[in-house]
Amino acid sequence: MISEIDRLSVLEKLSILNTEQEQYFEDLVDNVRDILGVPVAVISLVGREEQWFKAVRGLPVCSTEREVAFCATAMYEPHGLAVSDARNDERFESNRLVRGEPGIRSYLGAPLIVHDNVPIGALAGISFETREWKPAERTLMRRLARQTAEFIEMRGYHLAAKPDLDEPRIAC
Repeated sequence: MISEIDRLSVLEKLSILNTEQEQYFEDLVDNVRDILGVPVAVISLVGREEQWFKAVRGLPVCSTEREVAFCATAMYEPHGLAVSDARNDERFESNRLVRGEPGIRSYLGAPLIVHDNVPIGALAGISFETREWKPAERTLMRRLARQTAEFIEMRGYHLAAKPDLDEPRIAC
């Protein structure tokens, strides 16, 4: 398993943290919401102390603390993370996002794996109602997460090949 220092180094080298919105990622979260029928979808990148959303629909935030991030758990689950009722899951039952606002009940996430098996975050769908996730939905999320991770890598290689490009950053 990769060390946390090395994982964060890979994430930093991808030059994707705190960047502007990009249509490809925006379309992906819209697709997740539409396909799964969930109110929330995110592409989460997990840093040292927070998770930052490269794209988000259905939540009025662009980051959360890592300690409450479901995606920080999902990124280490090779087959993804499916939570039917977070109130009854010992990993999340005391999470403030479950007990309070926004009232997360169910979560389906798949890890974003880059380079040599390095987890950097997750693609996820979230609901405020309990839900049993179907095997086909889990498979779909793993496929979409692989595509997302591949695009993140290609994007990073493209930027590295053109160092004269000044990547716009946003403060979130």
